[in-house]
Amino acid sequence: MSKKVLLLCQHFYPEMVSTGMHMTELSEALTEKGVDITVFCAPPVHDIENWNQEVPRSTKYNGIHIRRAKTLGKHKSGLLYRLLFAFTYMIQTFFYTWRGRKKFDGILVGTNPPFLGIVTLIMKKVFGVKYSVIVYDVYPEYANNLGVIKHNSLISRIWFWITKSILSNSIANITIGRDMQKLIDKKTINSDVTNVIIPNWSDESVIKPQKNKINSFRKELGLKNELIVLYSGTMNKSHNLEPLLDAAELLKDESIIFVFVGEGSNKENLIKLSKDKSLNKVRFLPFQPKSKLPDVLGSCDISVVCLNKKWTGISVPSKTYGIMAAGRPVMAFLEENSEIGLTINENNCGLVFENPTPKEIAEYLLKYEKNRDLLNEMGENSYEAFINNYTLDKSSEKYLNLIKEIF
Repeated sequence: MSKKVLLLCQHFYPEMVSTGMHMTELSEALTEKGVDITVFCAPPVHDIENWNQEVPRSTKYNGIHIRRAKTLGKHKSGLLYRLLFAFTYMIQTFFYTWRGRKKFDGILVGTNPPFLGIVTLIMKKVFGVKYSVIVYDVYPEYANNLGVIKHNSLISRIWFWITKSILSNSIANITIGRDMQKLIDKKTINSDVTNVIIPNWSDESVIKPQKNKINSFRKELGLKNELIVLYSGTMNKSHNLEPLLDAAELLKDESIIFVFVGEGSNKENLIKLSKDKSLNKVRFLPFQPKSKLPDVLGSCDISVVCLNKKWTGISVPSKTYGIMAAGRPVMAFLEENSEIGLTINENNCGLVFENPTPKEIAEYLLKYEKNRDLLNEMGENSYEAFINNYTLDKSSEKYLNLIKEIF
């Protein structure tokens, strides 16, 4: 008999952004493996590619039952409207879960929004409902680092206690990295909860290695055999990309192109820095349609991921697995003992810079520009590690086994 699982998360199909893409892919894979998945989520808050109709509150997609809250306020408006949006979503999630608590064998709950686990905590305490937390970001540390609340403030201490209670009463907490697991272990040290690592993934049926790097995306940029250094993703303050632009300044006369694809709160600052330095071999582009992602990742010679040290364990740059799926080496600006740092060094599939200096980055890029066989070798290692460890099929199989064990 198939397990019936309720998934609580804010973003879901057709909102394939943030955690929405991962939760949708995971649900599709688990459904194919025989799990009966129902999702309760919020209305979309981001623009949806190629979607010109109202998103229904109740629908079925690839065998997945989807129910959406009818929220008040707007997620992208001022603080009052954001709070109203979050509050009404939480209240409706509570009542939906309460009404359907006997229909499901267990609940999977995400950390976006961070207080969603309060619903499952109440269900556990009052009705004995089993739940498992999928940890994508660690709170209140995430909010502390953003400056939303101060470290050791009353709000931060209350938030820490709430998070600890949610995690400690879960039947299992799923983390996406070894560095993150250490933080969760500390929060649950006095409980009997099981903490497990199931890494994020890339869909191996979508992203595949391209032998010919001179693909449609590279042609759109008007490029041929230049060495392309790609950063594709969000450009926020937590992404320490400035050293890459400083390196580009040192490489002005070389056949090396730096391409930044995406948006974020720090993008305008990076564009200004590039203009101030007159960097004519740096390109900034908006997020590309999902359909173009294979060509974007396949067009480069080396791809960049980054995470400021203070975010180690609090978040994991899962875009790395898409780079590995494309068979490209990874240049990482983050701690060597972080999940991604460990992955790169264990598999010899790229370079890790804990404290990247422009000179150091430039020297390495010059070295590989002159010897591209080394890049190709690291790219092959990257894809091999991906196929062995980070495919959607392998990660969803681990979720399936855990669901069978705990629910």
